[in-house]
Amino acid sequence: MNNSPKHQNDNSKIGASIGMLLGVCFGTIFNNVGIYMLIGFTLGLFYDEHQEKKRKK
Repeated sequence: MNNSPKHQNDNSKIGASIGMLLGVCFGTIFNNVGIYMLIGFTLGLFYDEHQEKKRKK
């Protein structure tokens, strides 16, 4: 998804950060930042785990 060389080494936890950012955006719209940030972060962590497993195969 992200082919830029500077992210090549350090994209193991990129899903969690993106999830948190999306959570903040949605939280701002729906006036509930904390919950959406938590949901986004958790989903991001699951995504990162999934990517790790794919990379190890």
